[in-house]
Amino acid sequence: MISLIAMDMDGTLLSDHTGRIAEENVRALREAGERGIRLALASGRFADDAGGFARLAGLDLAVIGLNGGHTVLHPGGETFDTRVIDPEEAAALFRLAQGSGLLHAIFATHTLWVSDPGMMYSSIWGTYLNQPWSRIGVCSGGAAAERLIREGVHKIVVITEDRPETLAVLRQRVIAELPGLTMSSSWFTNIEVNAGGVSKASALERLAAHYGILMAEVMTLGDGENDCAMLKAAGCGVAMGNAAPEAIACARWQTAANTEFGVAWAVRELALGQKGHHVRPVVHPESRGLTQ
Repeated sequence: MISLIAMDMDGTLLSDHTGRIAEENVRALREAGERGIRLALASGRFADDAGGFARLAGLDLAVIGLNGGHTVLHPGGETFDTRVIDPEEAAALFRLAQGSGLLHAIFATHTLWVSDPGMMYSSIWGTYLNQPWSRIGVCSGGAAAERLIREGVHKIVVITEDRPETLAVLRQRVIAELPGLTMSSSWFTNIEVNAGGVSKASALERLAAHYGILMAEVMTLGDGENDCAMLKAAGCGVAMGNAAPEAIACARWQTAANTEFGVAWAVRELALGQKGHHVRPVVHPESRGLTQ
């Protein structure tokens, strides 16, 4: 029995770059909601940013934002759960990001700090950052960064399109010098760093407990490395057809690609019990009895 469905956004629930959830996915989620199944978004985006898509789709659901750093029970709602990086660790991480020379950003609850002010409202950092109903403010500069770090930040992201070697070196330095932090990637061009033990899975576990739902009754859908923990933690982990190999390796099922409305098919076939042929079990090497 599925009692809670939690979905990643980019590459999962979102099928294109229109800034809207496809109607096919919306219809399936509404049907699940009408059956009494709880719904949640689980994104690396700000909770307000991810919640903006739900607002436009008319979906009332919980939003796990910033890879588990900040959770609200309704789009635009008050904080349900928050986890910040220790200020000393955040300051050390920020220095490493600055030293890399790569584009980087700091994410606090309702504030985005960017290293390049010219990219403040780029879709790199979010879609609904400057809407009238959004509480997200954008800033830059050394003094603002120091203030945010001191007050508490949830995530620091470093990104590059053309210097993958530099990003790889930075990744190794973070692992070596700040081993207590949680590092993941939403795409091969970035690293995303949260406080130790913080992930979409840890936030989802707290949300499920709040609803009185066992993790065995949770379905998760995702496509990237930063979805792996929640794909493993759920009783029904579903990788998208376009998922990274790491995500597929963590899932029990695989659905169609995000551009083929894989979320809708997974919801209908696995949560609502409707017949279909778009979802199949993931066959892992160990289940085949393979040995080295």
